[in-house]
Amino acid sequence: MEEIVFILGWVFLGLAWGSFANVLQAGGGRKKLLGRSVCDGCGKRLNWWENVPVLSWAFLKGKSLCCQNPLSWQYPLVELLSGLSFGVWSSKFGGFTGVDFWSLTVVGILVLVLAWDLWQMIIPDWSLLFLFGLALVGLGAGFLRVEWAEALGAGLGALGFFLGLWFLTRGKGMGMGDVKMAGVMGIFLGFEGVAWALWLAFVSGALLGLFLMVLGRAGRKTALPFGPFLIFGWLLAWLGPRVYTFWR
Repeated sequence: MEEIVFILGWVFLGLAWGSFANVLQAGGGRKKLLGRSVCDGCGKRLNWWENVPVLSWAFLKGKSLCCQNPLSWQYPLVELLSGLSFGVWSSKFGGFTGVDFWSLTVVGILVLVLAWDLWQMIIPDWSLLFLFGLALVGLGAGFLRVEWAEALGAGLGALGFFLGLWFLTRGKGMGMGDVKMAGVMGIFLGFEGVAWALWLAFVSGALLGLFLMVLGRAGRKTALPFGPFLIFGWLLAWLGPRVYTFWR
């Protein structure tokens, strides 16, 4: 029972972090970093119960209470995925050691990348540089099972593979941010791990694309951000129970 309560606590913290990630990406709409939150449509100040992650969006049926302005589906999606990521992280780590704080920082940055790509279809360079630095820290501190040579080889291999795809599709199949992110993933995961992660990313992306096409919500030329699928593959290969793990 205590373990369940512990995990739920991290899930709630993840929901709050996802809400913060939306703050950074929503252009100062429903929420602001400083001051009271305001409505996207009319700018009216919102009550606290209109800002509860996921629940407020569901209770309001995706519309603001004051002016019925539609609220983007990115709000609850980012919050839910953030809460899920923190919950899975806490079931594997969730302590107060160096590797715990380090790995939580990695997950937190990935949530920001997720929000950024969903809102703007861009993976910012600052986030990749931050993750690259965390990879070097993890290798140097022994937090990762992969050795330096394998990490470098896997990173360059994944980067080269995605760069080739980028040239073949003339940048239409994926963005340069995806190319750089694949390289960073390789450093974290090593050869076998990044292969798992990329396979999961491509399969999940294809399945969602087909699902949206069946529903008539997307066509063959509809652009979908690929970063969320890369993050899904990364976290599942890295944190997922018995899928693949690199931790000692």
